[in-house]
Amino acid sequence: MTLNHQSQYDPGCSAITRQSGCTWTSGANGIYATTGGRHDPTPDQIHALVKRTEETNPQTPGWSLADLAKAMGRYGVGFVDHGGKGWTALISQLKSGHYVALQGDSDQFGNATCSGAFDGDHCVGIWPRSKVENRVTWWWIDDPICPTGRWERGTVLRKYAEKLRPTIQFGAFLNPVPAPSSVWKWTCRPNPPATVRGFRQFHLDTKGRIIGATMRQTEGMNVPCTAPKVYQGLGQPDRALVRLILLNRPRNGWLVSADFAHKEEG
Repeated sequence: MTLNHQSQYDPGCSAITRQSGCTWTSGANGIYATTGGRHDPTPDQIHALVKRTEETNPQTPGWSLADLAKAMGRYGVGFVDHGGKGWTALISQLKSGHYVALQGDSDQFGNATCSGAFDGDHCVGIWPRSKVENRVTWWWIDDPICPTGRWERGTVLRKYAEKLRPTIQFGAFLNPVPAPSSVWKWTCRPNPPATVRGFRQFHLDTKGRIIGATMRQTEGMNVPCTAPKVYQGLGQPDRALVRLILLNRPRNGWLVSADFAHKEEG
């Protein structure tokens, strides 16, 4: 599934959402994530689920996590307020696949990011999607003031949260985010003005070792394939190959170079 993102500044959002709607906007983004995109309410639709008189503190702008939990329950999506359980508990929720709503002080976000446009009490959504670069862990976040989702360092998110409250104010959606569907595709396109318009089909011996290859002509292909696998070469280099998946076609089952393979996530 795509990592959909709604901003509290999207066209059509009410004045109160634009001014104070970070928490219920995070709720709307969390519903999309948790339901695999089957439900995609607007922030204003989420805000309408809790009356002003029902809020934890009607005298303050925005919502508490308890208010968000009340709205999620009325929408029919499970949400648990884990406020006060600390950073380790938050990471545990993310690593087990849950979307998290995290409150903090946004003055901890760098001014070079869209998040730097606002300093103050805030709420962002965090997807259970991370990457590590140079030993630094990054998480994909939905900041409601940003036009799109973005990557943020885990260390910055922790400072953002602890600036508001050292024990961390966060909540997690009860159901994990569905794993994205994915498929390997093999795309081969002739590269004009190259004189050879084709690719190599590799052949194996009975022990699964590469023993040779045959040139095949093509005007361009974009087809499903298996995940790459390294095959041992007999008298030649080992190679990462994929097997084409084409039903009722002569190429079905051909082994070809994984150099042209890529993974697509739905």
